[in-house]
Amino acid sequence: MNYKVFLLSLIYCLSSYGQEGNKSTGLSDAEFSYAVEEYAKMTKTDTWLEYHKVLVKFSELMGDAMLAAQPDWRDKEEFKQWVKQNLSKTKCKTIEEAFLIVDDLDAHAQKVHEENKELHELMRKATAKQLLKIWQPLAELAIQNK
Repeated sequence: MNYKVFLLSLIYCLSSYGQEGNKSTGLSDAEFSYAVEEYAKMTKTDTWLEYHKVLVKFSELMGDAMLAAQPDWRDKEEFKQWVKQNLSKTKCKTIEEAFLIVDDLDAHAQKVHEENKELHELMRKATAKQLLKIWQPLAELAIQNK
């Protein structure tokens, strides 16, 4: 995993998880320990490894332009507009190619989520500080493969 992929992962995760509202106080010690362990296990599953391959391809095709703009690729209309305006800044040859890779990424992300529902619920309750610890395997992967 390179740093671009790590940053895309981090942006996606921060926009998807973390305290919902100000009522949450984060995870209990037991929940936090469990989430850390389960996240590390998840990153070794075939489903997550396939997701990661697609994320790397997505990162390579979108390049630095996406990191700079940070469009929400999960919002199809926003992403469609961004691609139309920035296709020349990506490595995609057509708008359709960009949509195919984002659809593939979305399908893989949904599969990871479905297979790890309890973990994802815990991550929604976690504080930003807890999330950074839970996601430690991502940082380690980025450092190993710079």
